[in-house]
Amino acid sequence: MCKTDNEILKITEKMISDSYTSRIHSINVPDYDSFDVLFDNKTAEKDWTVIQQRVDGKENFFRDWNTYVAGFGSFEGDFFLGLEKIHRLTYSTRYQLLIRMEDFYGIIRYVGYDNFKVDGNETDYTLSSLGKYSGDKDDQLRADDNLGWHEGMKFSTFDRDNDLWKDECAKSDRGGWWYNQCAACNLNGEFSVMDGKNNTHMYWADNLPLKSVQMMIRKYKPL
Repeated sequence: MCKTDNEILKITEKMISDSYTSRIHSINVPDYDSFDVLFDNKTAEKDWTVIQQRVDGKENFFRDWNTYVAGFGSFEGDFFLGLEKIHRLTYSTRYQLLIRMEDFYGIIRYVGYDNFKVDGNETDYTLSSLGKYSGDKDDQLRADDNLGWHEGMKFSTFDRDNDLWKDECAKSDRGGWWYNQCAACNLNGEFSVMDGKNNTHMYWADNLPLKSVQMMIRKYKPL
């Protein structure tokens, strides 16, 4: 029997002051310890939980498997919430995903998916569902459905190779991601201002480097 949303997530709010995001919440998920999440109410309407953030390049995202499972970084800067926490959230009820990206020309674009789900440890945190894609299209950023190529893939890190390439994508692309053969987008790659000739930095399309990224989820709200 499915639990209600109130049974799934019992939220206690703790307010903070921050120039980029606005609130930290402590979340209790059944059969799992409580943990803090960052809510963004400035970038995109209400109630978006940030699961990944790249804003200053100070955090190393070329990390091992256990670190990606547990999560790392700081809510005040770069962080990854953690594969197990993302799984627990998206397994509990239907979530939608919103990705905010800014390039080094100051162009900001959004892409979204309406049924984002990450499976658990037994499948190496497979990106099992994205749902319907929506997003902007721009010649400079090309905000197309680049994450769609990664749907159905297990997560990979430099010490756990789950991709479909003959070599190891996490090592060659310098990140942890749902690599295929290898990446149509690499949002956990290195922070770099390079000219787009290298696939190791964070990018969405055509290896064009990004200045900042936020991946956010919230409970699905039909239009």
